[in-house]
Amino acid sequence: MLHLFALLYVLAAPGADADAILTPAQIADKVAPALVSIRADTPAGESAGSGFIVDPLGTVVTSLHVVEGATATRVKLASGLVYDHVRIRARDARTDLALLQLDAFGLPTVSLGDSDTVRAGDRVVVVSQPAGREGSIASGTVRRLRRTAAGLRMIETDAKADRGSSGGPLMTMDGRVVGVVSAKLKGRRGRLAIPINDVRRLISSAAARPQ
Repeated sequence: MLHLFALLYVLAAPGADADAILTPAQIADKVAPALVSIRADTPAGESAGSGFIVDPLGTVVTSLHVVEGATATRVKLASGLVYDHVRIRARDARTDLALLQLDAFGLPTVSLGDSDTVRAGDRVVVVSQPAGREGSIASGTVRRLRRTAAGLRMIETDAKADRGSSGGPLMTMDGRVVGVVSAKLKGRRGRLAIPINDVRRLISSAAARPQ
């Protein structure tokens, strides 16, 4: 029941002040406590990526391909704390999204924005937590909004995110998350991100299911 209330709070909680325009460094500082690095043992070898915490009870958003088929998963917080009892609470193969659940409480969280307001030309920042390159920052602009052959709406940016950034947040200049970076989904000239409103729908679905 606590997780239900926590996830519903994520959907209802207001974001940052839209007038507070930040620098990339300020955005990185703001989101850093809620970033995680992820390592997963899979039949094909070790997989690594990034993620971010969306509720204090330990729900983490990441890319599904980072943890798909994992026999063991370890999530490291920015504080250095490592969780090795991790389960996939919800997944969506179509959007390459996963919600991980940590056995935690009182964790720092990100602020979610509205991806329907994103427009070509908007400045954005990718802040990721690839293992060994924690706190990686890449800034750029939204090149275009596009749809894949499968009909998925995507945000394409020219931000040159590091390897291991899959699952990291794409952020607006007011410090809100509007997308989830995915290295699996390739753009012709830049990095693609899944709109955060797709994450909201996955969170709603997870909140509606019994634990």
